[in-house]
Amino acid sequence: VTPDSAMQQAAVWASIELVAGVGSSLPLDEFHKVDNEQVAVSLSALFADPDPDPSITAQAWRAQILRSAVARGNAYADLLGADMGTASGAVTIHPDRVRWQWEKRSTGGHAWQVYVDNVRRTRWPLGDLWHFPLFLQPGSPIGLSPVEYHRQAIGAALAAQKFGAQFFDGSNPQWVAKVTGNPGETGAKDLKEKIIAATSGNNDPLVISSEITLERVSIPVEDSQFLETQRYGTEEIARIFLGGFPELIGSAVSGGGTVTYANREQRMADFIALSLAPRYLVPLEAAMSALVPRGRFVKHNVDALLRADLKGRYESYKLAADVADVMGAPL
Repeated sequence: VTPDSAMQQAAVWASIELVAGVGSSLPLDEFHKVDNEQVAVSLSALFADPDPDPSITAQAWRAQILRSAVARGNAYADLLGADMGTASGAVTIHPDRVRWQWEKRSTGGHAWQVYVDNVRRTRWPLGDLWHFPLFLQPGSPIGLSPVEYHRQAIGAALAAQKFGAQFFDGSNPQWVAKVTGNPGETGAKDLKEKIIAATSGNNDPLVISSEITLERVSIPVEDSQFLETQRYGTEEIARIFLGGFPELIGSAVSGGGTVTYANREQRMADFIALSLAPRYLVPLEAAMSALVPRGRFVKHNVDALLRADLKGRYESYKLAADVADVMGAPL
């Protein structure tokens, strides 16, 4: 199981794209802290248009960063114009080009060194390599790859998906023909061809000799369970990447429940508070804020995901009107 092969599993793909799609589409705001107060400022050019390639928008750039970090635990970028202490742009680096090595320092002791295309690089703020790690373990600057750490669970889900594809592609016989005596190789082949010709795409009655018995092959219990295995695999993958919430990637809710119109908004709020924000958005905000001038920071506006539906807004308006009427004040 590798990050690339894991993406062939539908639940892995859906989980990574959920985080990357939702996270990158959120509005990004920049603030300047003045006397313990946050003052909104214009978004730095670095984040408004990070990549000089016109086909890579700011949203696409953040999606690249999140896809890399979610699947591999690390994301990297080459900083442009970083020689003056600030960066004017950033070009993402595929993590397969990056290698870490534990090396002896000239000043004594050992430290982790990072190489891109086998060229030693210095990380920001001392150099022009930006590194965004996730799931850091004590004593290491390298993010932990969820795919590598959970390769057994993801491998089992891939195996179940492959089995399902093979099971329904016609590789399993649907009928068994029993004949009296031994028909021989030629007789068995002829009989097989006649049964296939008579039953394929044909609903007419089948007339056979009384010496031949046709029996439909029932699906063994252990084979019929693979659908349940696939469902469990999807739940496992949702726990790995999302901390739960399998219904957000198209799986049934644990315990047979459903996500209804009434609890959908609360479910999204739970997802943001318990998974998306602490796992991905807050660490990404901290890493991105390290690239702007001191005293400034960036934040994702998650309110865009929590906009009340039409029913909720009307209930809010009615409540405000009732309060104003009780207080005797104009709305």
